[in-house]
Amino acid sequence: NSGESDELVDLVERHIAGGNRLAMTSTPLGGRELRIAVKEDLSIDLYNASSSIKQLTPLLLYLRYRAAKNQLLIIDEPEMNLHPESQAKLLEVLAIMVNMGVHVLLTTHSPYFMAHLTNLAQRSNKPTSRKKQAENLYLNDPRALLTMEQVGAYEIRDNKLNSLKDPDYGIRWDTLSDVFS
Repeated sequence: NSGESDELVDLVERHIAGGNRLAMTSTPLGGRELRIAVKEDLSIDLYNASSSIKQLTPLLLYLRYRAAKNQLLIIDEPEMNLHPESQAKLLEVLAIMVNMGVHVLLTTHSPYFMAHLTNLAQRSNKPTSRKKQAENLYLNDPRALLTMEQVGAYEIRDNKLNSLKDPDYGIRWDTLSDVFS
């Protein structure tokens, strides 16, 4: 699975982190630290990195060192500090992880996440249709397409957990706007 995980690290770094690469480097005192390679000969420490890079770092470390089939990955608001397009790309990476066998549980307040999740979960079972659907994704990767059976979406309302899945519509994420009324 490390080959697939390494490929996902590359996707995140190229398409979401703007080409900035996370690296573990040696320190002068013999320790190790995380640094962000921003150019061939320039790196910065994680402390001085952008908030989006800091947000992506735990996911990159998980993918690089821990990701395995049947594991549970819990992420609280992974969309924080990300541009809407980057949010959609990140969701596609998470969907690929689901198709690799990683169980992903996340919380979100992002309508971009929910709208794109609805798009990803409307997968066709025909290989030619799936290829065509994937061409409309940010990463153009059919592995990001999910089935409704792979997706659960819930809200807590009146101290009850309510499913947002609708047999006629898919995922009724529009209920998120009720919170802001």
